[in-house]
Amino acid sequence: MFVKGEENPPYPVGILTGSSYDIGGVERHILLLVSYSDRKRFRFIVFAPPRFLELLSDLRLDNVKLVEWKMRTKCDLYAIWDLWTKLRSNEVKVLHIHDPRSGAVGRVVARILKIPVVYTVHLPPYYYVTRVRKRLYQLIEGILNKRFTSRVIYVSHSVREEALRAHLAPKSRSLVIENGVHLEKYTKPADRTAVRRVLNTPEEAVVFCFVGRLTEQKGIDVFLRAIKMLPGQSGAFRVWLVGDGPLRSELEQYVAKENLGSIVQFLGYRSDVPEILQASDVFVLPSRYEAMPISLLEAMAAGLPCVVTSVGDNAKIVEDGTTGIVVPPENPEALATALRKMLADSEMRQAMGEAARKKAQEYSVERMAARIAEVYEELLKRP
Repeated sequence: MFVKGEENPPYPVGILTGSSYDIGGVERHILLLVSYSDRKRFRFIVFAPPRFLELLSDLRLDNVKLVEWKMRTKCDLYAIWDLWTKLRSNEVKVLHIHDPRSGAVGRVVARILKIPVVYTVHLPPYYYVTRVRKRLYQLIEGILNKRFTSRVIYVSHSVREEALRAHLAPKSRSLVIENGVHLEKYTKPADRTAVRRVLNTPEEAVVFCFVGRLTEQKGIDVFLRAIKMLPGQSGAFRVWLVGDGPLRSELEQYVAKENLGSIVQFLGYRSDVPEILQASDVFVLPSRYEAMPISLLEAMAAGLPCVVTSVGDNAKIVEDGTTGIVVPPENPEALATALRKMLADSEMRQAMGEAARKKAQEYSVERMAARIAEVYEELLKRP
């Protein structure tokens, strides 16, 4: 079994996720972490379903080993045994877990194997369940955080503060490490005219852009209701919805029913998000709940003013009136008012965009990876 200090770096760090979704915030976080961590200090073994491993394989990173692992049911005994054997055979020194479902299994197995565990809370599991199940999820989360986790990393200050108030995490073993983005990707000049030509969007139109998964969490239905309240000239503005998800078909039907097809474009999953953002004018994030959205940091890095809802750390990242406008969630009227302001004032958009780009410099991926590395190092040195 693992005895600290017996081996020289790079130390094998396990990354565990049960995510099988299209790429979203959690997946991008992991991709950035393994890409920008110190290769002389760490190598990564990623335990994940095939769909996510395919994304990682495209990066061709020599410090990353890909190991297929997935849970087929909530109580998959084979998955538990499979993880046990794979953690042992790969001699993992620290296990870093990134989602609650696999986290319950992973933390218990790692505890038995005496492997220190880091658990990153991207979005608490009790945010998206019914009230009845919320108390149960909080109870389980609290037990796992306190008894089976060496360090709990929150990407959001507001989520950690909420967890501490509810006694869901030990204060001494929990900390905030904010998400980071590859800033240079979003500052390289893009051909705005060419992007708009391909997307059949007039150069003079104000483009409101959203990037993320099309789920209930993101509040795109509220966004579309707000769009209906704006001036009717289709040439004045466009809406680009970048991403895919389970609500896409339903949202497309709504757009067709309300005759918004000349304004709203569903762009699906895109590999050219930096270029899309730089060809936009305003970033809109109408979420019902968040922690710390990576897409918001990317938009700010691209120099976009942002209209966001006051959930999670949104209001901490976006200073109302300086880098964007903050509105209440579930309020299409307030959102429409903010969009009208952006639509009417190009000088305000430019000033806010410049301030947003400056603010984004605080959230580099290098800073994020270095702080997470400090957590690994601390656990590796523990007796």
